[in-house]
Amino acid sequence: MWALRWQSSGAVAGLSRRHAGLPLDAGARAARGLRTSKIMSIIPRVLAGCVQFANGARPSRAQQRSNWHAALNRRKPPGPNPLLRPWLAAPLNLFPLCAAAGLLATAPGARAAELLVIRPGAVWPDDRGQPIQAHGGGILQLDGVYYWFGEDRSATNAPSHRCVACYASTNLAQWTFRHQVVRLADPEHLGRRWVLERPKVFFNDQTKKFVMYAHIDGRGGYQFASVAVFTCDTVDGDYVYQRSFRPLGHESRDLGQFVDDDGAAYLIFEDRPFGFRIAKLSGDYLTVEREICLLPEHLEGGALVHYQGLYYVVGSALTGWSPNPNKYATAKSLAGPWSEFKDLAPPDRHTYGSQSTMLWKVTGAKTTTVIFMGDIWKPQTQWDSRYLWMPLQIGGGKMWLPEPKPWTLEVKTGEVGFDAN
Repeated sequence: MWALRWQSSGAVAGLSRRHAGLPLDAGARAARGLRTSKIMSIIPRVLAGCVQFANGARPSRAQQRSNWHAALNRRKPPGPNPLLRPWLAAPLNLFPLCAAAGLLATAPGARAAELLVIRPGAVWPDDRGQPIQAHGGGILQLDGVYYWFGEDRSATNAPSHRCVACYASTNLAQWTFRHQVVRLADPEHLGRRWVLERPKVFFNDQTKKFVMYAHIDGRGGYQFASVAVFTCDTVDGDYVYQRSFRPLGHESRDLGQFVDDDGAAYLIFEDRPFGFRIAKLSGDYLTVEREICLLPEHLEGGALVHYQGLYYVVGSALTGWSPNPNKYATAKSLAGPWSEFKDLAPPDRHTYGSQSTMLWKVTGAKTTTVIFMGDIWKPQTQWDSRYLWMPLQIGGGKMWLPEPKPWTLEVKTGEVGFDAN
């Protein structure tokens, strides 16, 4: 491609003679110096383009043409760097340079593809290069952007405060840190070891408010067993603590969120004496309106999805930080009846070391993919806890979590691919 742009300069003639094994004539030797300076002037632009490409920038075709002509028509610099003179004195072979430039041109695409690979269990960096802090979290989609909220367990947080972080993405793989949306000191005098866990955010289309629910607890262990409610006017602003309460008078520990296909919003919460409950939120989302169902199984980490006419619910046994075999059940209605609970993965693998937090459905133009979102807890180094996200095998009343491995997702089509590396 480059050779075609140099035909008018006579450079191609010199190049052809060199590769035919013929000696260079005077004109070709002069052209060699001109070609060298032009190549050296182009390389910085190629490198700059690589960086722009890796960061998502895409210059227009007109801008690309303008950049090429500007580089090719630039006047010869005063002289080469002394360190390069021995190299430049040798007969010039453009093919290695062209090949290198070709590699550089494709490197950003390869880099971008690498960034789109989701690697379960690996450190997941945000745009700053820091590990994502969104443990026990949930997803909110708004205007084509996914927002991931979760517990920020950074070691640098103030010991007296509990924090929630927010990240944004358009592809569910690359995440940009937006804000630490909650930095809260103990609001209910719960004691030094009080907890704020599993934050979930809903957007209320009527009030235009963002409403966050979280498990709040303390006072001699998990005895407070309540939900905390926060509100905000913007998705990634400072969420304001409103109050805490026990939904419908019941204990509430681990909680999950679910928004049905009709837009109705539900809270899933563990009521330890009885099992776990599915309850519908009020019109403004600030309280729980009514109970839909009580499932008598003693499970936490509840997550729901509606797929091809069936509801699938997933939960984790009450084993604290230790992983266990997560299980699932199905029903045609949220009110039940629900099927018996079955293993989500080989029981001896303990859900591959993870615990459920959410099921997220990506409805694309070609297919629908359901993602299992799980946490790999590290209780001694909580800031280093990891994530296990994997596409589920789901349909016909069956659900299966396959062995974790690197994968990719095209959110526009809903298609999943698996990385060979």
